[in-house]
Amino acid sequence: MKKNFIPEGVADINYEEYEKMSAIETSVLDVFRRAGYRQIMTPTFEYYDLFSDGDISVDTEDMYKIVDTNGKIMVLRPDATVPIARMVATHYKDGSGDVKLMYLTNVFRSADYRAGGKREFRQAGIEYFGTNSSEVDAGIILTAIDALQKSGFHDLTTEIGNADYFNGFMEELASECGINDAESEAVLRSMMESKNIPGLIDFCRERKLPQKYTDVILEMPLMYGDIADVTERAWEISVNEKMRAAVSNIRSISEKVGKSVSMTVDMGLISSLDYYSGMIFRLYLKDSGAIIGSGGRYDGLMKKFGKDVPAAGFGLNIDLLYEVSQNE
Repeated sequence: MKKNFIPEGVADINYEEYEKMSAIETSVLDVFRRAGYRQIMTPTFEYYDLFSDGDISVDTEDMYKIVDTNGKIMVLRPDATVPIARMVATHYKDGSGDVKLMYLTNVFRSADYRAGGKREFRQAGIEYFGTNSSEVDAGIILTAIDALQKSGFHDLTTEIGNADYFNGFMEELASECGINDAESEAVLRSMMESKNIPGLIDFCRERKLPQKYTDVILEMPLMYGDIADVTERAWEISVNEKMRAAVSNIRSISEKVGKSVSMTVDMGLISSLDYYSGMIFRLYLKDSGAIIGSGGRYDGLMKKFGKDVPAAGFGLNIDLLYEVSQNE
């Protein structure tokens, strides 16, 4: 007789667990609704091509792929934002004004289940389409914090960055050093995010980069901590206006969020999802260091679907929030 009918990396949820998890979901969604967001749902299956575009860069190795009866490759939803962007471009083309959407959905990604990773997890979040401003960015962060606090999570800290700081630097490397290939950018992005200083040193040496660019590459991932101090240094080493604009954006968002929120900055905060084009943030639980939510601005993503609309949002990992609540 078979002893285990459940695949690794997924789990049953009994009624007691479900009720507790549902209470967290209800609390989170209530905050979203009060902030003016309206709930939607996208399909569990999407075409593989939606996520395999090089400019979207959801890691295709992390996707669960299936082939339908017509031979087309489909995937289980590996990301919530991209399908919602597609949906808005399709169904709100003729609409005017801002569109504020919220969701509660399952996300499917390959994970190292031996290390406790989940292949399927619940995610709740919001997506704001229509306005690019530091006020909107600050409002999105505050909505995330409010949702967590109303759900009983108070030991929070927020880490903020801006994708355009890295993007602006890559534009400089392309124009001044001829480094404009996707492979080099992916390698540099990965090492920046993991703060792999030895790897970054090798990257600069192998490509014979001028010292002023080497200095920026080696310092960027180490610029984190107090917002005033870090942004002052980040401004000093900026090599173009795009990088300086990213620094100004971080300062403006910080001012609008206010001093009552625990917030630090990381200029080396670079998402593996390279559709982010501005503010990026992560929400941590101070004691455990667990990342329970993340998001940012992705103005360029909508252009992939034929609609030039600014957008930003975030997602909260409901499974992780439930696990944390049981350990308190």
